[in-house]
Amino acid sequence: MKLFDYIFFRLYKFYDSFSFGAFFEQTPIGQAIALLTFAQLLTIDLVARGLENLELIQRIKTSTWTDLIILGVVFFLNWYRYTKIKTVDKLLEQWGHENVKMKIAGAILTITYIFGTLIAALYFTGFFKSST
Repeated sequence: MKLFDYIFFRLYKFYDSFSFGAFFEQTPIGQAIALLTFAQLLTIDLVARGLENLELIQRIKTSTWTDLIILGVVFFLNWYRYTKIKTVDKLLEQWGHENVKMKIAGAILTITYIFGTLIAALYFTGFFKSST
């Protein structure tokens, strides 16, 4: 859980540095939770597809409603964790005083995790296959 806490913290700090105007203003905590939830669901999907490719489990087939329910539950669990249990203030106490090297390493870790899961998911769905 510490890994996801740290990734959430880095995403929160990233979104906290932007302002999009009053009409489109979103709280950075909501944006960070949404992106973390999306990345976590991609990670779950990648693990399941990897196990399927290794033939350790049978193909799992879900409906759109099941996927939306899972998305909602994971989002709610993340929302509850980062607003009630591991609040931003607690995370700031834990990681708010990092030196520059640690901030850079944390940013690289977060970018690698988010884009790595996205690229791997696109690969498994056949996005990069040529049409010939």
